[in-house]
Amino acid sequence: TALPIWRPEIIIEGSNDVNSGWKEYEFYYKPGSPTESPPIVAPHQPRLDWQMWFAALDEYKNHPWFINLIWRLLHNRKSIVSLLEKNPFPDEPPIFIRAKLYHYHFTGWSEETENWWTRKEVKTYLPAVAKNVSSLKEFLLHTIGMHYRIVEDAPDEKDALSTTLRAIRAFLGDAPPMPLLMSIFTAAVLLLSTRYIAAAVQRDERGKKRKADKTKTKGD
Repeated sequence: TALPIWRPEIIIEGSNDVNSGWKEYEFYYKPGSPTESPPIVAPHQPRLDWQMWFAALDEYKNHPWFINLIWRLLHNRKSIVSLLEKNPFPDEPPIFIRAKLYHYHFTGWSEETENWWTRKEVKTYLPAVAKNVSSLKEFLLHTIGMHYRIVEDAPDEKDALSTTLRAIRAFLGDAPPMPLLMSIFTAAVLLLSTRYIAAAVQRDERGKKRKADKTKTKGD
């Protein structure tokens, strides 16, 4: 089956008024603003952005994690907003959140625009839901017809590895992902190159020493 020439993307929006003032949440890697160029992410695997693309190919009711994502955004959970490039409600979470489905196309060479993408709204992916947890549960009961359990954030692990990783993430939290990845990659290449050169120099010195020893032995 041939892939379509467009890509579906979910755009999450928040507002304190259900009728106006909607602001978009922006992700680090997935397409959002039409002016942003596609980033190079390899060898990093941005799992949330990747999962958002799969959710866009289906209905939200088949992706329970998406509802948990919305619930956490409605409460400005640090574990989630730290995964976003821009949280339009940094001080207080919005009262309402909704999601819309768009089809994205690359702009053509002949188009006089600075945008990388053109996008067309296809439908409402998730209707506006309120931050009240009971309202969200009632919404799920009526639309999906099933009981749904909101998963609370798991308590922080206390082992040394988890503590170290959290500390590193807190330290690098505001660093731009792409320059950070390229810096790590460049540092790794420089380290390997230095080790290779040092090993080559050592081999050369050992060869010279063996040659000198042989010459000395023959002279004796």
